Amino acid sequence: MTFINYTNDGKAVIQSAALILSGLEQEETLELHTLENAIVLLKPEMKPVEKATAMMTLMRLVNSLGQI
Repeated sequence: MTFINYTNDGKAVIQSAALILSGLEQEETLELHTLENAIVLLKPEMKPVEKATAMMTLMRLVNSLGQI
């Protein structure tokens, strides 16, 4: 799923549905990681199993991007 929303001044807004689907809706703060052509939001403190889950999800994204 893709959620894109921009305010009148051109700033990106993360829709609440995207936060709910990602499981990040209860987090007070998030870490923002900027990459070339990408942005990743993560919980600031993650348990090893949460880190592993995030890595697997990112690997699935990498695989899907490679299918051009």
